[in-house]
Amino acid sequence: MKKCAIFGREDGFWSAFVFIFLVTLAMLGIGSYTLVRSEGSNVSNDVRAVQAEYAANGAAFFGMKALWQGNFDSQLEESGLNIGNCTVTLDTSLDVSGSVWLTITATRGKAERQIQILIDPGLGFKDKAIVTTGIVSKVVALDENRVEDPKKLVSKADSIPTIKEDSLKAIAVAQGHKKVGNWIGTNNYPEKSFYSSVDGVTPNVTWVTGNFQLNGNTSVYGIFIVEGDVTINGTDRIYGTVYLPNEKSTIIRGGGTPGESTILGSIVSHGNITGKGAHITVQYDPVYMGEFCEFMKYPDSLIPQVVRWIYT
Repeated sequence: MKKCAIFGREDGFWSAFVFIFLVTLAMLGIGSYTLVRSEGSNVSNDVRAVQAEYAANGAAFFGMKALWQGNFDSQLEESGLNIGNCTVTLDTSLDVSGSVWLTITATRGKAERQIQILIDPGLGFKDKAIVTTGIVSKVVALDENRVEDPKKLVSKADSIPTIKEDSLKAIAVAQGHKKVGNWIGTNNYPEKSFYSSVDGVTPNVTWVTGNFQLNGNTSVYGIFIVEGDVTINGTDRIYGTVYLPNEKSTIIRGGGTPGESTILGSIVSHGNITGKGAHITVQYDPVYMGEFCEFMKYPDSLIPQVVRWIYT
């Protein structure tokens, strides 16, 4: 008896099965290749995007520093920067308020990152009456014409410019003005003059290693570098600059004639400045502050304020 055809030779069946299996493997391989290639492309794009973002942020701080130091010129805008493998352009424009828009665009291949920063340029350090990394409470800054001017006051500053403290201390020692420990100032100290009588051009410098205090109806002159706290009482007056290199506080207890400032010159501090009472003002004096700024380690720079920071 002959076998039924359906149960005949199976060669054709297995050939078809193997063919379909191989086609399926090929399709899976092509799919895997396409997926891996796509993922590789995405990873590459992500890397470029990250590089562009880092380059834009770096260029933003570079551009702001150049603006503050007065080194941002047309050549920088025309040539731009190369950061890593990114091309970075910087552009500036004036806002209607007088502030500056700084636009940074970083590109890496098809990836692009842009930052727009609105900066209030502020004033130079030497143009300030009060500068501190701490807070200022109930103390008013005046300009040289005794007009209240908020721009003459900087509180919560990121940092204080580096001061040549060794030079100031050396002058104080040479003048016999080093005060070890706490010290209470005397009226008309040291010569009733901001400048030394020896040459008439060198400021009187007093170095107090402890706390510095004035107890009322006392006027003192010169640059005071105080390592401790400062307390000014009643009708005391300081003609010059008070500099606190450490995180110490200043308390000003006001009083006396309204037309007189507690400090005529400036105060530069790493601590809080607090006022108690009336007529507590620091009147900016360009001569006294200018003399103090001669002891800055680096050239004067602007004290700006970032108003807006926009990623686009």
